[in-house]
Amino acid sequence: MKKFIVIGPCRMDILFPADTAPGAPVSWMPGSSLQNAAMLLGQSGMPVWMIGEVARDAIGSLLCRTLEASGVNTQSIDCISTGEPTATSVFFNNATSPITYTSNPEQRFDTTWPRIDPGDVVILGSPTILTPRYHQFLSDLLDHIADRNAIAIYVPSLTPHEVPRITRATPVILELMERADITVLTPTDTTMLFNNTEAQKCYREHVRFYCPTMVYCSGNTSTLSIHHRNTTVEADIRTAPLSLIWHAGAIASLASALNHLDINRQEPKEPLSLSPEQLQTIAIHMAEGADSAAQNAVINH
Repeated sequence: MKKFIVIGPCRMDILFPADTAPGAPVSWMPGSSLQNAAMLLGQSGMPVWMIGEVARDAIGSLLCRTLEASGVNTQSIDCISTGEPTATSVFFNNATSPITYTSNPEQRFDTTWPRIDPGDVVILGSPTILTPRYHQFLSDLLDHIADRNAIAIYVPSLTPHEVPRITRATPVILELMERADITVLTPTDTTMLFNNTEAQKCYREHVRFYCPTMVYCSGNTSTLSIHHRNTTVEADIRTAPLSLIWHAGAIASLASALNHLDINRQEPKEPLSLSPEQLQTIAIHMAEGADSAAQNAVINH
């Protein structure tokens, strides 16, 4: 069985109802698609590690306990103790974007990563890892992933409020895309990066020069498509791919499909070679897994 290593933010999302009154109940959930993907993988019995950081505060402790309760190994989560709080976003149902409270430690991000073996799957993404303090850690880790013949999946998960100056972030995004075997993009990602939401055009004119395989989730056409060299496959989706938990389900299902099909690199440091049949199976598995996650979620935003 493959191991899964997920690299991304550990954040809490707090959700207020539309008409908030004193004493009204609020809800919370782990606040990134990668966190939730790790939890979904752990709940399905997969061996999964989370790499990220939290503060030594009550929110950080709660997030770690929640991950561990889902079967996620948290030994590679760095607990910072320099006074910064754990990142938190507050969502109001009638607001277009959340209020986000983040920490900005001065030191370079660094933590130990678990043993990575050939065929293991490393999933990384979110705007958090685009900051300079992550660059050296990611460069070293991606070199190690390539040396160990593991599989890298990049999930940018861009939002305008987290990446207000996309031109500054684009070189880092393209570099991470180039180091990945599979890139998972949304219409928001392609609009911000390429000013386009047509999947085939984005792959043909942009992505394929950096990454051989692109997964694209489109609410306009209600499809999930995978583009790999000269092959494109699609699967229908029933739930609009707009929510955090839907994307978490898609990411977790992509990882579990690679395990189920026993996808491995045929030659060291060579791009993954995927047959049309494998691509179709992965697309169907992702669409079904994402829909199921969204439909069964207690909290969905």
